[in-house]
Amino acid sequence: MLKPLVLILALLSTISCAAWANASTLSWDSVPDARVTKYNVYQCNTTGCVVSVTPALLVGTVPAVSGATQSTSVTVLGLVGALGVTALTATGQESVLSVPLPFNLTVPPVPQNLRLVP
Repeated sequence: MLKPLVLILALLSTISCAAWANASTLSWDSVPDARVTKYNVYQCNTTGCVVSVTPALLVGTVPAVSGATQSTSVTVLGLVGALGVTALTATGQESVLSVPLPFNLTVPPVPQNLRLVP
């Protein structure tokens, strides 16, 4: 009887660790156009995938904040893929997709702000 319980605990541990690793914040510069009322976020989930403006890839909508850097919490639906954002007007006009942002959460982040002090 102990073996099924151990397996269940191992699965729960794996799921909770994976969910934690996939929570990220996506940010971008706002569009300087007063007609923009919100942004759509699109995501594809495989290595080398092509993110596009299709309902199946829509993962969220973010209200626009004029003149601010936009950001949203994103639960990445995999460890590799790409994200893209479009701007929308109140009348439903949607911009073309931003330059896609590829991601790979299987490797650690690159060290930043290196300095050499003599």
